[in-house]
Amino acid sequence: MRLPFVPEGMSFIKIFFGLFLACYVLGRNFGSLFLFLSIFFLLLCVFCMFFFRDLPRKITPGEGLLLAPADGMVLDIEEVEKKVFFKEEKFRVIKIFMSVFNVHIQRAPVAGKIIFIEYKEGKFMAADRKNADKENEQNLIGIEAHIPENKVADQSSQKVYVLIKQIAGLIARRIVCRVKTEDEIKKGEKIGLIKFGSQVDIYVPYIFDVTVKKQDKVKAGITVVARIKENENA
Repeated sequence: MRLPFVPEGMSFIKIFFGLFLACYVLGRNFGSLFLFLSIFFLLLCVFCMFFFRDLPRKITPGEGLLLAPADGMVLDIEEVEKKVFFKEEKFRVIKIFMSVFNVHIQRAPVAGKIIFIEYKEGKFMAADRKNADKENEQNLIGIEAHIPENKVADQSSQKVYVLIKQIAGLIARRIVCRVKTEDEIKKGEKIGLIKFGSQVDIYVPYIFDVTVKKQDKVKAGITVVARIKENENA
């Protein structure tokens, strides 16, 4: 039976559980200080079990939809230009802040092909601080989306690119990327993880209408964050 935790969290859970047992045994023989420490390590163990939880999730079906890549709250929605394959593309970027209470697994917002992955070293500022998305450690995942032609209003757009940016935070010190270039991914498939609080941005092409607003709560693989503009001639 699969445990309801991500593999990356099992080492934390085992360490804190082991420390809990050791301190509990010592406390039974050497006093209350070790018993107090055993309670502390047990709480840390329970926190890690909660933080690294990975429960079954029903992915929202439907063509022409972009789903949230992360659980959390929409910090902001901005218009930006981003270089993709040496070409400037315009996007709306939806910034999602994840607290330590959110599930920290990232999921593919759309079915497609991983076309590039770019890791950048950086700082570890609080994820909700200004410029954290530019200066913090981060990982960019580029997806060539699989979208039916009859769903694309602008037929001059031969390819549709969606970008996901994983951003480390104040406590987050490890970005996990579970995909590699040339991988074919399904909508809602797990593509990564950021440990202990962070931010995830999704760059939405202009052929989509954004359907969320600032301070909306979103869930990865469930919440629709954008819907493709219908082709009126289809």
